[in-house]
Amino acid sequence: MPYLREQVLRFEAAARQRPEVAMCMDMMMADTPQKFVELDKEKCKFHRVDISAANNLLATYNGSAFINFFNAFGQQWQVYMQAQGSDRTSLDKMDGFFVSNQDGERVPLSALVNIKDIADTEFVMHHNIYNSAKLNVMPRPGYSTQQLMEAMEAVYAETMDPSKVGMDYQDMSFQENKVRNSTGLATIFAMSSVFAFLILVALYEKWTLPVSVFLTVPIAVLGAYAGLYWMGMELNLYAQVGLVMLVGLAAKNAILIVEFANLEMERGKDLLSATLSAARLRLRPILMTSLAFILGCVPLMLASGSGALARCSIGTVVVVGMTVATVVGVFLIPCSYVFIMRLFRIRFNLATLGDDPDEVGAREYLAAHKDDE
Repeated sequence: MPYLREQVLRFEAAARQRPEVAMCMDMMMADTPQKFVELDKEKCKFHRVDISAANNLLATYNGSAFINFFNAFGQQWQVYMQAQGSDRTSLDKMDGFFVSNQDGERVPLSALVNIKDIADTEFVMHHNIYNSAKLNVMPRPGYSTQQLMEAMEAVYAETMDPSKVGMDYQDMSFQENKVRNSTGLATIFAMSSVFAFLILVALYEKWTLPVSVFLTVPIAVLGAYAGLYWMGMELNLYAQVGLVMLVGLAAKNAILIVEFANLEMERGKDLLSATLSAARLRLRPILMTSLAFILGCVPLMLASGSGALARCSIGTVVVVGMTVATVVGVFLIPCSYVFIMRLFRIRFNLATLGDDPDEVGAREYLAAHKDDE
């Protein structure tokens, strides 16, 4: 323990010099006043007491000793032996603990021990069966936890000998480090975009047309980043989940316009007329669905209380990102559709097309009920 304490103090001194660290404090409490109780071999020999029996008595009464199991009420219970709590509150109580010597006489335990005052560690923690010390480290304002963890790793590399002292994370830091070393945001975002793109390719049966849908996604992502910067938030795990959601939400608005524009071109309209018609007819559904989603997420953005940071992060990303995607998208989506159609010279086969079955059914229904009016 003295060696561990020395290394901890050395690490803390170096960590406090880093600009990322606001506080670095260990939980060892190495200078806690304690009583050290030790069996005296000479006293045990003088009183003809077996030292192992005296040691077992000392450990059992002041600590505990497992005896066996017993079954009761349909469950298995453990049996431990120890002195009553009132008999373990003071070292003076050891006058009431007796051990038998070789002559059958009862010898008080207090006559066999040496007691002295020491200052030692209050809690001895273990990590992977090794003695360890837990450090609580807080970042300064303006630094993220990831930057703080990188700073701690740099301090460890500069001050510690890896063959003698190790370093690991615990609790939330362990989870964050696990996420940091796993699949990154860029990979997750790329995979979600690729899968969404392939679904649109299967929907339109064209490789180039889905590009016009995805040209609005960067606008939504840019708006999400602007919202995080405006609110002074970090790009944490919850914000990353919101960014993945924006891929589908931003593409949804574009799909409404592109799908209807394709139908109009299949009916024989030219590119500009079909695009303008689709943008005009789909404007109301886009605004209704977008506003309903945005207003539904406003409470997340303005959350307070316990766990508010997580809700505010994902709420800010989806609200600001979707707002920017909607305002800019209603103008950008028709332009991107015309640009992609002309760039790749996409054409539709008009010979195999007929009227929309829904429209045909609606006309037949109105004609059949015209006389009823």
